[in-house]
Amino acid sequence: MAFSLVVPHIDIFSPCLQALESFYEQFDPDFIDIRTKAREVLQREDDLNEIVQLVGKDALAETDKITLETAKLLREDYLAQNAYTPYDKFCPFYKSVWMMRNIIHFYNLANQAVEKGAGMDGQKITYSLIKHRLGNLFYRSVSQKFEDPAEGEETIVAKFKKLHEDLTYGFRTLEEMKLDDQHLCHGLPQWNFPSSGQPYPHRSCCCIIYYIYEGTK
Repeated sequence: MAFSLVVPHIDIFSPCLQALESFYEQFDPDFIDIRTKAREVLQREDDLNEIVQLVGKDALAETDKITLETAKLLREDYLAQNAYTPYDKFCPFYKSVWMMRNIIHFYNLANQAVEKGAGMDGQKITYSLIKHRLGNLFYRSVSQKFEDPAEGEETIVAKFKKLHEDLTYGFRTLEEMKLDDQHLCHGLPQWNFPSSGQPYPHRSCCCIIYYIYEGTK
């Protein structure tokens, strides 16, 4: 049985956030900016869902589709927690931060890609095309939570850093990629990124769930 934490609504104010900012700055200077961006994505999702109910998802701009998909990643694959598994019964802060960093990195890179327009083959870069061509990277982003903290901080962080690097490389070369049917397996292209290993099969942390949804003062 899976266990999902009940979190407050995004707009609820938390006086704890400001008190913890000095700790966050010392632990990871990027965390506050990453958390702020994640909160913005979740807030934007509420507005977009209202539009989807009126005109449908297909009518959304590509950047809005990316926002909805990223919000889904945050809610279902980052915020959801299964307390009955060894990998998710607790979550060190470093794992929480790196998972969020990679999700927001994917969000930023995907937006940059669709804003640049067409690739070398003249095909317009859409979010559907990104998921099709970079399906392996998307799967690894979704699967970060399956990393077991028991492996140790150094090992886990190394895997997250590798995913971060592969995301950067994958999107940098997206415009030059040619989709090769022989590399497709069940609709997911098997791209070989430099020194990348096999896809990692998938965090939840009470403090970080609370703070991302609570927002900043």
